[in-house]
Amino acid sequence: MTQRVDGPEIIGQPPASGAEVTVVVPTFNHERFIESCIDSVLRQVFDRGFQVVVHDDASTDNTAQILRRIASENPERVRVILQESNQMRRGVSGAELYLLDIDTPYFAFCEGDDEWIDEFKLEKQWRFMQRNPWCVLLHHEVEISDEGGGSEYAIELRDYLDHNRPTAERVTADALSDGNWIMTCSTMFRTSALRKSALAAIGEYQPEDYILFSLAADSGDIGFMPDVMAKYRLHGANYWSGLPAETRAQYDIDVQWFFACHLTGEGRARAQARLLESLAAMPTSRAFSPFVRLREQLAELTQDRIVLLERVRHLEEKESWLMHELALDVESTAVRHSVTPKASEGEANTQVHLVTGVWDNADLLPGWLRHHRGMGVAGVVAMDYGSTDGSMDILRSPEWSDFVTLIPFTGLDTDTNLAMLEFARHMELPGWGLMIDPDEFLFTPTGRVHHESVASVMGDHDLITLPRFHMTASRSVAENDAFVGVRCAVLREATQDQGKVLVRIASDASTDMSGHTGAAARAVEIAGVETCLLHVPVRSYDKFAEKVDHAEVTLAADPSLPEWFAHHWRRWVQKKNAGTLRDEYLEQFIPDSEVPVLLGAGTIIRDERLQEVD
Repeated sequence: MTQRVDGPEIIGQPPASGAEVTVVVPTFNHERFIESCIDSVLRQVFDRGFQVVVHDDASTDNTAQILRRIASENPERVRVILQESNQMRRGVSGAELYLLDIDTPYFAFCEGDDEWIDEFKLEKQWRFMQRNPWCVLLHHEVEISDEGGGSEYAIELRDYLDHNRPTAERVTADALSDGNWIMTCSTMFRTSALRKSALAAIGEYQPEDYILFSLAADSGDIGFMPDVMAKYRLHGANYWSGLPAETRAQYDIDVQWFFACHLTGEGRARAQARLLESLAAMPTSRAFSPFVRLREQLAELTQDRIVLLERVRHLEEKESWLMHELALDVESTAVRHSVTPKASEGEANTQVHLVTGVWDNADLLPGWLRHHRGMGVAGVVAMDYGSTDGSMDILRSPEWSDFVTLIPFTGLDTDTNLAMLEFARHMELPGWGLMIDPDEFLFTPTGRVHHESVASVMGDHDLITLPRFHMTASRSVAENDAFVGVRCAVLREATQDQGKVLVRIASDASTDMSGHTGAAARAVEIAGVETCLLHVPVRSYDKFAEKVDHAEVTLAADPSLPEWFAHHWRRWVQKKNAGTLRDEYLEQFIPDSEVPVLLGAGTIIRDERLQEVD
C-alpha cells in the first residue's frame, strides 16, 4: 500500500497492533548499506512482535528505489516513509518525524548505514528491560567497522569509548554529563521515558541522539550489556564524524542550552552548572563584546564551586528559565549577539531594536529584515518557536550575523515577549525595544526609524504605543493563488487595530504577552497613519496550510497547554480537518465586487507602502 497526501510517500501497512518493539531505521544516502541494515533487523528472532519503520530523508542516491523494493517484498513487516525534501535541513528533528507517534512499549534504532550482528539482540535487550524496571535506556558494546575513509576517526572513537564509557551494568544520568559514549545502533528505549513536549522542542539541536539519551535518562537509569550485537560503520560520509571540530564544539554549547531548559530536577541543575563552566572556559577570541567585561567576574565565580552552584540554584528559582541571570555573567555562542557600533549617548538613547518571535516565517523574514535595517533599526532580538521552514537558516546566515541576536526558546508556556525584553535589559542594549512580529512592517514619513513623530516623545516617556493597521487584498488574488508576498497587500483597513508598544529598555515598563499593550508611569500613544505598523496577516494558501499542519503537530505534542492557548490556530486546525480551511483562508480577503464600494465609503484605503519591501 502506497500513500501520498500532501507529504511524504508512505509504503507498507500501518504498524500492527500488539507489537512490543518498534525498530526505527533513519537513512539518508545509504545505498551501499541500507539493504544489509534492514536484512539484519528482519533476521531478529523475537516472538513478541516488532515493527520496522524506515524513514528516508530525501536521499539523492538510489536509497529510495532500494527501499521501495524492500517494502514491496515485506509489506507486512516494513513500513517506509520517503520524504520529498530534506527535513533535517529545514530544522525538523527526527524525534518529531518518527518518535512522537510510536505506541509500542519499547523502541530501538538501527541507522541505515549500520547493522545488527546478533539475531537475538532484541530478545536479549527486551528481557534485560523486563527484569530491570529502573532501566529506561539500554545499550551494548559495538563493533566499529572502517568501511573506507574513516580510519583515523575509528581509532579516535574506539579510544574514546574505551576510556570514557562506564562498563557498569547500571549508571545514572550524571554519567552522560561530560559527553556521549552511547552508540545509537545499540540502543533500546522505554517509550514512556520520553516526554513528548521535550521531543517536539528538539528542532535543529544536534547531536540529536545525545539529546534523546539524556532526555530518557532524565526519568530513570541507563543499562549496559557487554555483548557485541551491532556494527557501527565508518565510511567517510557519516554525518557527525564529517563535521568540523569547531562546528561540533558549537553544537555542544547549543545542546547544553537545550538540556538546561528541558531537563528536570537534578538533571537540569547539572546541565546549568556544566553550561556555566563551558562558557567560562571559552577562549576570548570566541567571546562577544558585551560579555568580555564580565569574564573576570565569572572566573571568580568558577573558582568558588559553592558560590557557582548556589547561583545555579538561584536560576532554578527564577521561572526555571536561564536567560535572566546567565546573560549577566556569561559569554554565549548559543546566543548569537550582534555587536552594534558604539553610538554617542544621545544616539544610543534613541536607538530602536526589534523584539520578535519567529515561527515558520521564512517567506517574510528576508524582506522584513532588509526593510527594517534600511530604516536604521539598530538590531533584532529574536526567539524562534520551533520553525521547520528554514527560518533559522535565515536568522543564522552570515548576511544577518551583525544584525540579529538569536536567543534560545523558553517554551510555549512562558511569556516569550517578557523573556526577550528582559534579555535586552540584561544585555544593557541602549535605547528602545519595539515588540513586533515578522508579519508587521514599520513605516514613517521619511522611511527612517528616528522620525520626529517618534523621536520627539522619546525623551519624556518610557512606553510609546504605535498605531497598527491590517492589510489585505482583493479575493481574486487569493482565488488565483497569486498572493505570493506582502507586496500583494495593497488594501488597508481605515480603522486601526490594537497597536504595538515601543519600550525604553532601561526602564521598568512592561508589556503583555502579545506586545499590544503595556504599562509604564510615563506612556503615550501616537495617532495617525503616517507613522504606523502595517500588519499582513495573510500569505499564500500553501504557506498558510503548511503552518496549520505544523500547529496541529505542535499542539498535539503538548496536551497540557490550556485550551485558550493559540486559539486561532486550534480553530484553523479544526477547519482543516473539516475540509473548510481554504474557505476560511478566502474570508481574509475582500470580494472584488465590494472593493470599490468600501473604497468609496472610506472603510478601506489603498495603501501601497508595502511595494517598497523586496
